[in-house]
Amino acid sequence: MSHSSSAAHEALVVGSGASGLTIALLLAKTGRKVTLIEQQASIGGYLRRFTRKGLRFDTGFHFTAGFDDVMPQILQVLDLERDVIPSPMHSALYLHESGRRLEPPATGLSELAEYLADIFPDDAPAIRRYYQLEQQIVAETPLFNLHNTEQMLAPQLSSYDAITLQEYFAEQHFHSSELPAVLGIMAFCHGTPPQEIPLGQHCRISCGLNRHLSRVEHGGDAFLNGFHRELKRHGVTIRTNTTIDKMLSFTADQRCREVLLSTGETLATDTIFFAVHPECYLPLFPEALLTPSTRRRFGKYQDTCSFFAIYGRLDHEQPPKQELLQYISSNDLNAVLGPGANAYGTGMVTSSERDAQGKKHTTLTAFRNMHLDEFKARCGITSLQQRHSQKYLDTKQQITAEIVADILRVYPQYAQALTVLDSATPLTFLRYSPPRGSAYGVRIKMSESRLAGRLPVNNCFALGHHAIMPGILGSILGAFLTFRLAAGEEQYNAVVANAR
Repeated sequence: MSHSSSAAHEALVVGSGASGLTIALLLAKTGRKVTLIEQQASIGGYLRRFTRKGLRFDTGFHFTAGFDDVMPQILQVLDLERDVIPSPMHSALYLHESGRRLEPPATGLSELAEYLADIFPDDAPAIRRYYQLEQQIVAETPLFNLHNTEQMLAPQLSSYDAITLQEYFAEQHFHSSELPAVLGIMAFCHGTPPQEIPLGQHCRISCGLNRHLSRVEHGGDAFLNGFHRELKRHGVTIRTNTTIDKMLSFTADQRCREVLLSTGETLATDTIFFAVHPECYLPLFPEALLTPSTRRRFGKYQDTCSFFAIYGRLDHEQPPKQELLQYISSNDLNAVLGPGANAYGTGMVTSSERDAQGKKHTTLTAFRNMHLDEFKARCGITSLQQRHSQKYLDTKQQITAEIVADILRVYPQYAQALTVLDSATPLTFLRYSPPRGSAYGVRIKMSESRLAGRLPVNNCFALGHHAIMPGILGSILGAFLTFRLAAGEEQYNAVVANAR
């Protein structure tokens, strides 16, 4: 084994999804020497895209909220505002049990409330109260303001974080059995069942998505092109196909000063930031530091679902509008999001992409929530090495056909227009988000602390995985939060001030 020890201490960032890329860039903006390592062959995690038949498809980043609020400020700090251009999306919902399709206006929460009040007149007062509550919670616990460095970055907990979404709905005594699913549908965008997620946390996520749902032109490529440029400009070293094999050297106050990389090299470091799942880094820590309380804290976290996705092209005379349609097979969102039930949800995203010749096409990506263990049991495999077995391939074909049937139930006009170009299973997503291909990190449960901040090894920090909220916005905000904690107020304020 060859060892070449680094002479200079530096910050080490492990994992190159949105949170890892963000904190690497923020650290480099302070003048720190930064190395970013990624176990895959290229950086980006769920921001990565792929090409089929000349068309680009998103792996995991399909839409986001925040462009009417915090996202422009974040992009300004990161110098990505010219790369990331939002494109508004329409939102729709299909309830399989009744065959009801809802297409609310994309003009704000008040209009959404009135639209639903007309459909469910017996519950009109409760509907208006709920959307007023969403706006109240967001107003009382704002996320981030670039021009107010004294404001806390993470939202502070409120009394609405002491009750679950399901408990709140039960108190409303809705007349319609469909209404909890309709009002709580954005749970499908954070992955935590209503019986577990705090009302306040759900409302922060739901309000942002209901208020301003957007795709990004060129999807994850827009972020990655900008990050590549800025990381290079600030001298960040990027090493792919690389992980930490072992922590080697510790100080008396339990700080790791040297690590052994999977390449056989050693690296001296003064701070390590883990932008990966805790099961990927906890085995590296000395046993003596993993106290019973630490083990209990990390042991109780549960992952959200993974996905089975199909990627297609639509050849239709009239190109459809850019849309996210959420299809749920059951009105019970706990069954839809929890493991072990036959219920499921499928997000159907239609958008426009140009091929290499500049010709515009309509693409359709559909992703059904599915847990890794359930998929493995269904196709009778126990490891990635078996993914080319006939049973695995037959199962892929069967689930693809099921998803296509759901698509055509909602969009019968696509019967002759849809061409499926590829599909991806939870085993595919496992490569992007080990160890279980989780779509949204760990579940956001009431009374559980955020999975971010300082770790038992004193110069190690965790970020991402529901530090604040799921998706790219939550991942980036989690990186800002951890950067502020690790770098201190002076350096944090300096980076923010330089972006004004």
